[in-house]
Amino acid sequence: KLHPRPDVKIAGVGLVVDLQQGDGFAYLAGGGREGLSARATLSRRTREFSFVHVEAINAAGECIARAQVLFRNAPTGSAVTHPNQPQDPFTALAQPSEAALTRFGPMVKLFNQAMGRAHPGCTTEWMGDGLCRMRQDDIPEHRDWNGQISPGQILTLLDNTGGGAGCSLADDLGMAVTLSIQTAFCEPAAGEALVAHATSLRREDGLTHNLVQIFGAESLRLKAFGTMTHLVRPSKR
Repeated sequence: KLHPRPDVKIAGVGLVVDLQQGDGFAYLAGGGREGLSARATLSRRTREFSFVHVEAINAAGECIARAQVLFRNAPTGSAVTHPNQPQDPFTALAQPSEAALTRFGPMVKLFNQAMGRAHPGCTTEWMGDGLCRMRQDDIPEHRDWNGQISPGQILTLLDNTGGGAGCSLADDLGMAVTLSIQTAFCEPAAGEALVAHATSLRREDGLTHNLVQIFGAESLRLKAFGTMTHLVRPSKR
């Protein structure tokens, strides 16, 4: 979706791609001074969302940038809230109050029951008010051929923790689904458990945008970070 306003520039050229609820760019080459064009392909469409692959093309017909873009097809009319702002994840998840324990304790227990079946070694330590902390033990079934916790398992931990933050804001927890996810892997994870912290930064009608950081439990070194867009729908009555 192209707009004549400089929200996002590709390679310094004023070609704009509007990322609504979006993912990210992959820059493949500089744009230079020649004119650019863009092409978009609808990958999937639901009643509420459209998933679009977008490419920026130079004068030689070469793709210089591409993005997977997630659009919300129509405004929901719901108010947009920002439950949290980025902060130190270790202070953001300090000891919860008694009121928070009473309110969110059952949800933590429910998540742990599900995690125990689907993801061995993964524990929800806390979730509530758009925050979530999970721990992933270093167990053999999650290691790759190098003896490190596999990227796939780290991605699963990021997804689960971000989903926990989003679910903790839901008034009625029914269907939940991850719509988009972006991850950067910083360094190998081996020889220690992982702790993931998620913060919901924006919420609109069950749709949350969540920032997730994954640290070594003992070293406290950043292993991976990313963002995920999560949707919760109320249960059907």
